[in-house]
Amino acid sequence: MYRTVSELRNHELSGAINWAVSNRAQLEGCEINLEFGLHELRFLQLIEQGQTSDALKYAREWFPRFAGTQESLGAAAVTGGNSGSSKDSVHLGEIQHLMGIFIYAKDLAQSPYADKFDPQRWEEGARGFASAFCTLLGLASESPLGVAVGAGARALPVVCKMSGLMRSRHVEWSAQDELAVEVALPDSMRFHSVFACPVSKEQATSANPPMMMPCGHVVCKLSLDRLARGVRPGAVASGRFKCPYCPSMSTLSDAKRVFF
Repeated sequence: MYRTVSELRNHELSGAINWAVSNRAQLEGCEINLEFGLHELRFLQLIEQGQTSDALKYAREWFPRFAGTQESLGAAAVTGGNSGSSKDSVHLGEIQHLMGIFIYAKDLAQSPYADKFDPQRWEEGARGFASAFCTLLGLASESPLGVAVGAGARALPVVCKMSGLMRSRHVEWSAQDELAVEVALPDSMRFHSVFACPVSKEQATSANPPMMMPCGHVVCKLSLDRLARGVRPGAVASGRFKCPYCPSMSTLSDAKRVFF
Protein backbone atom coordinates (compact mmCIF):
# COMPACT_ATOMS: atom_id res chain seq x y z
CA MET A 1 0.00 0.00 0.00
CA TYR A 2 2.73 2.48 0.93
CA ARG A 3 4.63 1.72 -2.26
CA THR A 4 1.52 2.37 -4.39
CA VAL A 5 0.67 5.54 -2.46
CA SER A 6 4.20 6.80 -3.10
CA GLU A 7 3.80 6.01 -6.81
CA LEU A 8 0.52 7.93 -6.96
CA ARG A 9 2.11 10.98 -5.40
CA ASN A 10 4.74 10.74 -8.15
CA HIS A 11 2.00 10.58 -10.82
CA GLU A 12 2.46 6.85 -11.55
CA LEU A 13 -0.93 5.13 -11.79
CA SER A 14 -0.29 1.65 -13.20
CA GLY A 15 0.13 -0.11 -9.83
CA ALA A 16 -2.99 1.46 -8.32
CA ILE A 17 -5.11 0.72 -11.40
CA ASN A 18 -3.96 -2.91 -11.55
CA TRP A 19 -4.83 -3.36 -7.88
CA ALA A 20 -8.25 -1.74 -8.33
CA VAL A 21 -9.06 -3.96 -11.33
CA SER A 22 -7.93 -7.09 -9.47
CA ASN A 23 -10.11 -6.20 -6.47
CA ARG A 24 -13.04 -4.82 -8.46
CA ALA A 25 -15.67 -7.14 -7.02
CA GLN A 26 -14.72 -6.40 -3.42
CA LEU A 27 -14.56 -2.65 -4.04
CA GLU A 28 -17.97 -2.62 -5.70
CA GLY A 29 -19.35 -4.72 -2.85
CA CYS A 30 -18.24 -1.98 -0.45
CA GLU A 31 -19.58 0.72 -2.83
CA ILE A 32 -16.10 2.21 -3.27
CA ASN A 33 -15.66 4.06 -6.58
CA LEU A 34 -11.87 3.92 -6.57
CA GLU A 35 -11.41 2.33 -10.01
CA PHE A 36 -13.30 5.00 -11.93
CA GLY A 37 -11.43 7.75 -10.06
CA LEU A 38 -8.08 6.23 -11.04
CA HIS A 39 -9.11 5.87 -14.69
CA GLU A 40 -10.22 9.50 -14.66
CA LEU A 41 -6.82 10.53 -13.28
CA ARG A 42 -5.06 8.62 -16.07
CA PHE A 43 -7.37 10.10 -18.72
CA LEU A 44 -6.67 13.64 -17.48
CA GLN A 45 -2.95 12.91 -17.30
CA LEU A 46 -2.91 11.95 -20.99
CA ILE A 47 -4.86 15.09 -21.89
CA GLU A 48 -2.45 17.23 -19.87
CA GLN A 49 0.49 15.65 -21.68
CA GLY A 50 -1.07 16.53 -25.04
CA GLN A 51 -1.75 12.90 -25.95
CA THR A 52 -5.36 13.45 -26.99
CA SER A 53 -5.55 10.45 -29.32
CA ASP A 54 -4.23 8.17 -26.57
CA ALA A 55 -6.70 9.75 -24.12
CA LEU A 56 -9.62 9.00 -26.44
CA LYS A 57 -8.40 5.43 -26.91
CA TYR A 58 -8.05 5.05 -23.14
CA ALA A 59 -11.59 6.39 -22.59
CA ARG A 60 -12.99 3.94 -25.14
CA GLU A 61 -11.19 1.05 -23.45
CA TRP A 62 -12.08 1.74 -19.80
CA PHE A 63 -15.05 4.11 -19.51
CA PRO A 64 -17.78 1.96 -21.18
CA ARG A 65 -18.24 -0.32 -18.15
CA PHE A 66 -18.96 2.75 -16.03
CA ALA A 67 -21.34 4.28 -18.58
CA GLY A 68 -23.26 1.24 -19.78
CA THR A 69 -22.11 -0.10 -23.15
CA GLN A 70 -19.64 0.89 -25.83
CA GLU A 71 -22.57 2.27 -27.85
CA SER A 72 -23.87 4.34 -24.94
CA LEU A 73 -20.44 5.92 -24.46
CA GLY A 74 -20.36 6.92 -28.10
CA ALA A 75 -23.87 8.33 -27.83
CA ALA A 76 -22.91 10.24 -24.70
CA ALA A 77 -19.95 11.82 -26.46
CA VAL A 78 -22.00 12.83 -29.51
CA THR A 79 -25.54 13.52 -28.27
CA GLY A 80 -25.33 13.60 -24.47
CA GLY A 81 -27.99 10.88 -24.31
CA ASN A 82 -28.61 8.80 -21.17
CA SER A 83 -28.45 5.04 -21.69
CA GLY A 84 -27.14 1.94 -19.98
CA SER A 85 -28.24 0.14 -16.83
CA SER A 86 -28.83 2.06 -13.61
CA LYS A 87 -25.88 0.34 -11.91
CA ASP A 88 -23.37 0.86 -14.72
CA SER A 89 -24.62 4.38 -15.52
CA VAL A 90 -23.72 5.83 -12.12
CA HIS A 91 -20.79 7.72 -13.73
CA LEU A 92 -22.42 8.45 -17.08
CA GLY A 93 -22.91 12.14 -16.31
CA GLU A 94 -19.27 12.53 -15.33
CA ILE A 95 -18.12 10.75 -18.48
CA GLN A 96 -20.33 12.95 -20.66
CA HIS A 97 -18.72 15.98 -19.05
CA LEU A 98 -15.20 14.58 -19.56
CA MET A 99 -15.80 13.96 -23.25
CA GLY A 100 -16.11 17.69 -23.82
CA ILE A 101 -12.54 18.29 -22.72
CA PHE A 102 -11.19 17.59 -26.21
CA ILE A 103 -12.59 20.92 -27.40
CA TYR A 104 -10.35 22.77 -24.94
CA ALA A 105 -7.30 20.47 -25.11
CA LYS A 106 -5.03 23.22 -26.49
CA ASP A 107 -5.83 25.72 -23.74
CA LEU A 108 -6.69 23.77 -20.59
CA ALA A 109 -5.72 26.57 -18.19
CA GLN A 110 -8.43 28.87 -19.58
CA SER A 111 -11.02 26.14 -20.05
CA PRO A 112 -14.01 25.10 -17.89
CA TYR A 113 -11.92 22.04 -17.00
CA ALA A 114 -9.06 23.97 -15.37
CA ASP A 115 -10.04 22.81 -11.87
CA LYS A 116 -9.65 19.19 -12.98
CA PHE A 117 -5.89 19.73 -13.21
CA ASP A 118 -5.33 20.94 -9.66
CA PRO A 119 -2.06 19.32 -8.42
CA GLN A 120 -3.92 18.39 -5.24
CA ARG A 121 -5.74 15.67 -7.20
CA TRP A 122 -2.74 13.36 -6.85
CA GLU A 123 -2.73 13.65 -3.06
CA GLU A 124 -6.49 13.06 -3.00
CA GLY A 125 -6.01 10.01 -5.22
CA ALA A 126 -3.33 8.66 -2.88
CA ARG A 127 -5.58 9.15 0.15
CA GLY A 128 -8.47 7.51 -1.67
CA PHE A 129 -6.36 4.48 -2.54
CA ALA A 130 -5.08 4.12 1.04
CA SER A 131 -8.62 4.37 2.39
CA ALA A 132 -9.93 1.74 -0.04
CA PHE A 133 -6.98 -0.58 0.64
CA CYS A 134 -7.51 -0.38 4.40
CA THR A 135 -11.28 -0.78 4.09
CA LEU A 136 -10.86 -4.14 2.35
CA LEU A 137 -8.59 -5.23 5.20
CA GLY A 138 -11.01 -3.97 7.85
CA LEU A 139 -8.50 -1.38 9.07
CA ALA A 140 -8.68 2.37 9.64
CA SER A 141 -6.94 4.35 6.90
CA GLU A 142 -5.58 6.78 9.49
CA SER A 143 -3.94 6.03 12.81
CA PRO A 144 -6.62 6.06 15.56
CA LEU A 145 -4.01 7.45 17.95
CA GLY A 146 -3.17 10.21 15.48
CA VAL A 147 -6.84 11.13 15.08
CA ALA A 148 -7.34 11.19 18.86
CA VAL A 149 -4.25 13.36 19.41
CA GLY A 150 -5.31 15.70 16.58
CA ALA A 151 -8.80 16.11 18.00
CA GLY A 152 -7.36 16.71 21.46
CA ALA A 153 -4.97 19.36 20.13
CA ARG A 154 -7.90 21.19 18.51
CA ALA A 155 -9.98 20.98 21.68
CA LEU A 156 -7.27 21.90 24.19
CA PRO A 157 -7.22 25.72 23.71
CA VAL A 158 -11.02 25.94 23.99
CA VAL A 159 -11.13 23.68 27.04
CA CYS A 160 -8.29 25.57 28.75
CA LYS A 161 -10.05 28.90 28.17
CA MET A 162 -13.34 27.54 29.47
CA SER A 163 -11.62 26.00 32.49
CA GLY A 164 -10.00 29.36 33.33
CA LEU A 165 -13.31 31.19 33.08
CA MET A 166 -15.05 28.64 35.31
CA ARG A 167 -12.29 28.83 37.92
CA SER A 168 -12.53 32.61 38.01
CA ARG A 169 -16.27 32.36 38.58
CA HIS A 170 -15.92 29.51 41.11
CA VAL A 171 -18.13 27.10 39.18
CA GLU A 172 -17.53 23.50 38.12
CA TRP A 173 -18.55 21.28 35.23
CA SER A 174 -21.85 19.46 35.67
CA ALA A 175 -20.34 16.05 34.87
CA GLN A 176 -16.81 14.73 35.15
CA ASP A 177 -16.82 12.94 31.78
CA GLU A 178 -18.58 15.70 29.83
CA LEU A 179 -17.08 18.67 27.99
CA ALA A 180 -18.53 22.03 28.96
CA VAL A 181 -18.35 23.34 25.39
CA GLU A 182 -18.77 22.07 21.84
CA VAL A 183 -15.53 21.35 19.98
CA ALA A 184 -15.68 21.98 16.23
CA LEU A 185 -13.92 19.18 14.33
CA PRO A 186 -13.30 18.96 10.56
CA ASP A 187 -15.25 16.46 8.46
CA SER A 188 -12.17 14.23 8.27
CA MET A 189 -12.53 13.59 12.01
CA ARG A 190 -16.27 12.86 11.88
CA PHE A 191 -16.77 9.13 11.37
CA HIS A 192 -20.47 8.79 12.18
CA SER A 193 -23.43 10.91 13.18
CA VAL A 194 -23.82 11.48 16.91
CA PHE A 195 -26.92 12.75 18.70
CA ALA A 196 -26.60 14.15 22.22
CA CYS A 197 -29.87 14.52 24.08
CA PRO A 198 -30.45 18.22 24.87
CA VAL A 199 -32.21 17.26 28.11
CA SER A 200 -29.89 14.63 29.65
CA LYS A 201 -26.75 15.65 27.69
CA GLU A 202 -26.13 11.93 27.07
CA GLN A 203 -25.16 10.43 23.73
CA ALA A 204 -27.87 8.37 22.05
CA THR A 205 -27.39 4.60 21.82
CA SER A 206 -29.38 1.71 20.34
CA ALA A 207 -30.87 1.14 23.80
CA ASN A 208 -31.57 4.86 24.26
CA PRO A 209 -32.39 6.10 20.74
CA PRO A 210 -33.41 9.63 19.76
CA MET A 211 -37.17 10.17 19.64
CA MET A 212 -39.00 12.99 17.86
CA MET A 213 -42.17 14.47 19.34
CA PRO A 214 -44.98 15.77 17.10
CA CYS A 215 -43.70 19.32 17.54
CA GLY A 216 -40.41 18.31 15.87
CA HIS A 217 -38.14 18.48 18.93
CA VAL A 218 -35.93 15.44 19.57
CA VAL A 219 -34.81 13.95 22.88
CA CYS A 220 -33.53 10.53 23.90
CA LYS A 221 -35.99 7.80 24.88
CA LEU A 222 -34.97 7.78 28.56
CA SER A 223 -35.54 11.52 28.76
CA LEU A 224 -38.93 11.04 27.11
CA ASP A 225 -39.82 8.37 29.71
CA ARG A 226 -38.82 10.72 32.54
CA LEU A 227 -40.93 13.51 31.06
CA ALA A 228 -43.93 11.16 30.90
CA ARG A 229 -43.45 10.04 34.51
CA GLY A 230 -43.01 13.60 35.74
CA VAL A 231 -46.30 15.02 34.43
CA ARG A 232 -48.56 17.05 36.67
CA PRO A 233 -51.00 14.94 38.75
CA GLY A 234 -53.98 16.27 36.81
CA ALA A 235 -52.46 15.13 33.50
CA VAL A 236 -51.56 11.57 34.49
CA ALA A 237 -54.80 10.10 33.21
CA SER A 238 -54.28 11.37 29.67
CA GLY A 239 -50.56 10.56 29.66
CA ARG A 240 -49.82 13.90 28.07
CA PHE A 241 -46.75 15.98 28.89
CA LYS A 242 -45.29 19.26 27.73
CA CYS A 243 -42.30 19.43 25.39
CA PRO A 244 -39.32 20.88 27.29
CA TYR A 245 -38.66 23.37 24.46
CA CYS A 246 -42.10 24.57 23.35
CA PRO A 247 -45.70 24.68 24.64
CA SER A 248 -46.79 21.63 22.60
CA MET A 249 -48.22 18.64 24.42
CA SER A 250 -47.21 15.06 23.53
CA THR A 251 -47.66 11.44 24.57
CA LEU A 252 -45.24 8.53 24.45
CA SER A 253 -47.19 6.92 21.62
CA ASP A 254 -46.88 10.09 19.53
CA ALA A 255 -43.07 10.00 19.54
CA LYS A 256 -41.23 8.47 16.59
CA ARG A 257 -37.71 7.06 16.55
CA VAL A 258 -35.19 9.07 14.53
CA PHE A 259 -32.33 7.46 12.59
CA PHE A 260 -29.19 9.48 11.84
